Amino acid sequence: MATRASTVEGTRLTNRLARLSAAERKQITDEFKEEVFGGLDDPRLHDRIRTDGTELPLGDPIKMSRWPAP
Repeated sequence: MATRASTVEGTRLTNRLARLSAAERKQITDEFKEEVFGGLDDPRLHDRIRTDGTELPLGDPIKMSRWPAP
């Protein structure tokens, strides 16, 4: 976050998201993917997007800095 211009609210949201359990983060991303990609006509593509991993790399500060700030 230090290398980007961010707001206090963005920092708070990022901190809150990082403190969620893995199950809570998975639920949020699953709901997002279903809302965005749920209407796909190709069931294979829908399944691929739904099962694609989107875990935060919490143990790796370099990878974590690459995640977009809210």
